[in-house]
Amino acid sequence: MPHLDVCYVTREDLDIFTGMEQAFLNNDNRHSPNGYVTRNMLAEIASASARIVMDSQSGDHTVNPRGQNALIRLLRNGQFHRFAAEFDAMRKHLRQSVE
Repeated sequence: MPHLDVCYVTREDLDIFTGMEQAFLNNDNRHSPNGYVTRNMLAEIASASARIVMDSQSGDHTVNPRGQNALIRLLRNGQFHRFAAEFDAMRKHLRQSVE
C-alpha cells in the first residue's frame, strides 16, 4: 500500500566474516551462513521501530494492492472506512483525481 515505508537491507560492505566473532560468543559457538545479513537486518528493523516486516520473497504480493485486488476486496467485505482510506492513499500516490 502506498503509505508503507519501504527500506532495503543489502549485503553491500558485508561478508560472511562480518561480526562472526561476536556471533560465536552470543550463539554458543554456532554460526549461520546468512547470520551476518540477518544481524544487519535486525539492527535496521530495531532502529526504525518497525511494527511489521515483509521480506522480498513474498512481500511484493502483500505490498502490491493490485496483485490481490485489495481495494475491491475491502468493498466486497463491507470495510468502507478502510476502502476510503486506501483509495485516497492510492489516488494521492498515483496523483489522480476522482473526476
